[in-house]
Amino acid sequence: MTNKSTPPPSKASGANTRLCRDSGGRLDLPALTRSYESSTFTLRATDAASIFTYRWLATPSAKAVVQIVHGITEHAGRYARLAAALTRAGYHVYANDHRGHGRTAQFPGGLGLLAEQGGWRKCLDDLWMQNLGAKSRSSRKPRLNHGWTPRI
Repeated sequence: MTNKSTPPPSKASGANTRLCRDSGGRLDLPALTRSYESSTFTLRATDAASIFTYRWLATPSAKAVVQIVHGITEHAGRYARLAAALTRAGYHVYANDHRGHGRTAQFPGGLGLLAEQGGWRKCLDDLWMQNLGAKSRSSRKPRLNHGWTPRI
């Protein structure tokens, strides 16, 4: 979530980036004063698929790194408020749209399709690549995973 005092997004090394600050105003998030950087990028999978990824970085530093794994009928963008709350509390947060979900879906008719073959394995490989990427940026920080899916 952003507020009126938040500067507009700016381009940074091919990613869409913006710096966000809590104004202490009326938000549904904890009123903390820590600022964070929000950006997106595309993760290139081992099979060359493009995986849309969100990144929220606590500034100036983080206690740990949280990787959010969205549910099967969702997309990672739904977790922006949780990610903002976590970064304000001092955590770096990463979340990607699985294959066939959100901004990773290649076409509207492909929503929900992980892959023609081996989709679940490819999805797990994508998550592992994201985890390793987060580790390389914050190697000494603990890493936590948060997964969610609606019950059937």
